[in-house]
Amino acid sequence: MNLAEMNLAHLISGEPWVERLGWTLVHFLWQGMLMAALYLAVRKSLGRASSPNARYLLACAALAAMVAAPLLTFGLLGPSELIQPNPRLAGVPTAASAAGAALLAPLSWNAPGNSRESVLTWVVMLWLVGALAFWVRLMGGCVAAARMQSVPAADAVAPPPRLPRS
Repeated sequence: MNLAEMNLAHLISGEPWVERLGWTLVHFLWQGMLMAALYLAVRKSLGRASSPNARYLLACAALAAMVAAPLLTFGLLGPSELIQPNPRLAGVPTAASAAGAALLAPLSWNAPGNSRESVLTWVVMLWLVGALAFWVRLMGGCVAAARMQSVPAADAVAPPPRLPRS
């Protein structure tokens, strides 16, 4: 682990959205597997007797459910009011008293010194790195497609060489 990774992990580990997003990603593992298993079961039960359009609509519905599941999970988890405040902001006064805040703040996965802190933080960091990598790949494909579109077709493909007649 290098210093930049540790600084980023330390920087985001106290943020409330990290715990919420981490739990969303963890829950999506089983939700996605369940949706894939349901799709597979329905697809196998339909067999080849169903039309291609029906199979396509089934696949689109499964993919739409996979897009909606993490969004719904993130929304259902709700804002993390009960998460302990960020330790870097310890000197900033809050509306609640210190005693009241201590009663409302249960032990969370982002609590300092808790080994679970690194679990959700690293889950979120790995997901962010993967999302960034796929975004860069997508942008590279868009740039390549734009270049292909800007090059005239006659210049892009050279005509085949003529064979000498015998």
